[in-house]
Amino acid sequence: MWPDFEFLKMFAAFEFPVDFTPYLKNGNITQDEFNQLTQLNKQSIPANNGGENGNVD
Repeated sequence: MWPDFEFLKMFAAFEFPVDFTPYLKNGNITQDEFNQLTQLNKQSIPANNGGENGNVD
């Protein structure tokens, strides 16, 4: 089914929050894949990484 997990991984790398819930509810991804995408997305957001350049003051 499209979009699949591999395709959605590029969206997880965006520097803003992405909601993957619709893809989970539609059966495009599994709960485990949803958890992975959500974690990847959180890690890609600068505010969650210590600032714009990854610097921690």
